Amino acid sequence: MNELRCALSPAAQRFLFSGGENILRPEHMAVANGRITAGVNHDEALSVRGLWSPPFCGEDFSLEIRLDGLCVKADEFCWYPYGIERSGHTGALRASSLTALCDGMRALVMRGSLAGGLPGEKVHLQMLVRGGLESIDFWGFSRQKPASPATAAAQDNMLTLTGKGCTAVLRTSLAGLRWFAPGNLWETEIILNPAGETQFWLCVSLGEPARAREEAAAVSTDWGAALAGQFAAFNRAAEDLFKKLPTFSCENVALMDFYNRSLVHYFTNHWDVPEFRLRPTYCTGGMRGGCFAAYLWDYAGGWELHPLFDPAATKAHIAHYLSIDMGSHYAFNPMDGAAFGPWYPVNQEKIIGLIRYYVLHTGDISFLHAQVNGKQVWAHAVAYATLRDDPGKPVALIDYGEEGEHHLELRRGYPYCGVMPDINARRYPSYLWAADIAQLAGYPQPWLRERAQALKALLRQELWDEEKRWFAFEHAGKRDFRWTALMYKLIDSGVLEEDQLDGLLSHLNEAEFLSPYGLHSISKLDEAYDQIDIDQGGGGSCSIFAPLIAEQLCRRGRPELAADLLRQILWWGRRVPYFGDSFVANFIEYRHDTPLQCTVGGVAGAQAILFGLFGLRVETDGSVVIRPCLPEWAGQAELHGLRIRGYVIDIRVAADGVAVTANGKRYTAPPGEDQISLRVCAR
Repeated sequence: MNELRCALSPAAQRFLFSGGENILRPEHMAVANGRITAGVNHDEALSVRGLWSPPFCGEDFSLEIRLDGLCVKADEFCWYPYGIERSGHTGALRASSLTALCDGMRALVMRGSLAGGLPGEKVHLQMLVRGGLESIDFWGFSRQKPASPATAAAQDNMLTLTGKGCTAVLRTSLAGLRWFAPGNLWETEIILNPAGETQFWLCVSLGEPARAREEAAAVSTDWGAALAGQFAAFNRAAEDLFKKLPTFSCENVALMDFYNRSLVHYFTNHWDVPEFRLRPTYCTGGMRGGCFAAYLWDYAGGWELHPLFDPAATKAHIAHYLSIDMGSHYAFNPMDGAAFGPWYPVNQEKIIGLIRYYVLHTGDISFLHAQVNGKQVWAHAVAYATLRDDPGKPVALIDYGEEGEHHLELRRGYPYCGVMPDINARRYPSYLWAADIAQLAGYPQPWLRERAQALKALLRQELWDEEKRWFAFEHAGKRDFRWTALMYKLIDSGVLEEDQLDGLLSHLNEAEFLSPYGLHSISKLDEAYDQIDIDQGGGGSCSIFAPLIAEQLCRRGRPELAADLLRQILWWGRRVPYFGDSFVANFIEYRHDTPLQCTVGGVAGAQAILFGLFGLRVETDGSVVIRPCLPEWAGQAELHGLRIRGYVIDIRVAADGVAVTANGKRYTAPPGEDQISLRVCAR
C-alpha cells in the first residue's frame, strides 16, 4: 500500500484515505475523475461494481474477478479520489489490485497482482461480467437503472457489452481467454511467476461505441502509461487546488485531517463531460450514480469558498440558477439544465448569498450588471429578497402553507409548515444582503434595510416566546413549537437580539441538541424526533449544519461553543473518504438510506475553519478582516497561500499572538480577543 504515497505528490497525499478507521459501507465506495465514476467495493480485492458517466449508465454493471472459483475478500485498502488499491488473501495466494480512472477518459485501468503460492502453480482466473447499460437523459435524486441487460460479444482479449445507446468495452493483457455466454464468464489460466509477483492488466471504457473502443485501445496500448498518466493528472489537480485555496497545518492532526477531507469534494463532485449544460458542473452527489442533480441548497453550502476555488464556475452556476427560477424548484438536471422538483423556501437566501459572496470575494462587481432573462443580477437579488412579499404593503410574516413541509420533510407526520420562524427570519439577512448588492451595483435600495428592521421587530412580537426562549410556528390556526437546529443558522444574521441569542443557545446542550459525536437537527426532547431521519428529523444533522453554525458562533463572539461543536465532528475527517449529506450525532455513523453519500456541501467544513476559526471576512468596501479565534486545543496553526481580493495572505496563530503577511507586508498582534482584528488595506 506504499505505492500510492510514492506516486502522489505531497499535495495529493493530503487526500489519501486508508481503511483502518473507515465506516463507509462497501456499496458506497467509489472513485471519480470528472468524466466517470466507478463503484469499487473496498471489501473485494478484484472487482468493479457499477459505472456511471452521464448520459451513460451502468448501474448494475459488475466485473468480478475470481481466483480458483473464489471472490477474493480484501483486508486492506487505500483510497484517493481517482483510484483505490485493495489487497486480500485466498489460501496462500495474496491478490491485490490498483484500480484507477484514466485521465480525460470514460475509462478505468486495473493492474492485478498475485503473490505467494507455488512457483509455476496454475491459477484458474474467471471474470464474471454482467449487467445492463443505457443512455439516460434525466439524472435526479435516485440512481438510474438500465431497463434490460446488455448483450456481450468476445473476440480474443476484448469483450464488448452493448446496451441501449451505451457500450462498455473490456480489454485485458490476459491470454487464452474463453467466453462462456450462459454463465457470463470470461476464463483463462495464469501460471504463477517463479521469480515473484505475477501481474495482469485490464481496462473498461464506457460510452458511445466508437469512442469506447478507441479509449480501450489507447489504454491497452500502454498500460503503464495510462496508470502513470492518471497519477500525474491527480497530482496536477491537487496542486492546482492549493494554488487557489490555502494549505492548513496545526498541531491538532484531527483538525488538519478534517480540513483536507472537507476539500476532497472539489474532486469527487466536479464533473466535466461534454453532454452537461455547464462545464464544469458541481453536482450534489454522483459518486455511485445518485444525486447527479445540482441542488441549490447543497451547492450554496460552500458559498464563501466556491469563489476562491473556481470563480468562473461559481458565476456560471449563479447565472444558471437565476435563469431557471429557483422560486419554483430546488435543483436542475445537469444534462439539459432544466429545473425540476418542488420549491425549497430556503432558496431565496441561498441564491442571494451566492451572489453576495461571489462579488465580495472576487471583487467582480460587473457581474451584478450582467443580464439574465432580461434582468440584471442585482435586480434578481432584490426580487428573491421579496419573494412572496409585497413591498407595497407593511412587512408581514409569510405563511408558506403546506409547501412549508418541503423544508424539513419530516417523516412521522408531525407538522412544520405555515408561518415558520426560521424561514421568515432568513428574510432579514436576505433583505440586508440584497441591499448590499444593490448598493455595490450603484442602485441603492434603502427601503430593504428599513423592511429588515420592521421584520425583526415583528418576529419578536409575533413568534418569540420569552418563557420557552424559542420561536413558535403557526399552522392552521394553531401555535406550536418545533425545536429545529435550523434556528441556529440565524446566530450571526443580525435578526437576533442578545437576549434571544442567549435564549436559543441555552438549548444548545447535551440534553437537547448535542451528543458526543455531533449536532441533532431536532431536539432530543421534541416529539417529532426521529432517530432514523438523520438530516432534518433529529438522529443527526445535515453535514453542512454543524460547520456553518460553528462559523456563525465564531463571528458572533462565542468561540468556545464553536470549538466544542467542531471538536465533536472531527471524526468525520478520519472515518469516511468523503462526506455524506448527513452524519449521526449520538454514535459514529452516517446516513445510508439514500444515494446521497457524497455532497458538494461537504466543503463547508474547510469553510468553517477559514471564515470561522481564522475569522476571515470581506467587507463591502473590499477590505479584508482577519480575526482568529482558534481554540487552545488546536495548538499553533498556520494558513499558507490564502488568495482573496488580489491578496496572497499567510496567517500564523500561536501562543505569542497572530502574524499576518499580506502581499509581502507583515502585520502582528498580541494575544487577546479585542486586539487581533487586522484590517488589510482596502482595494
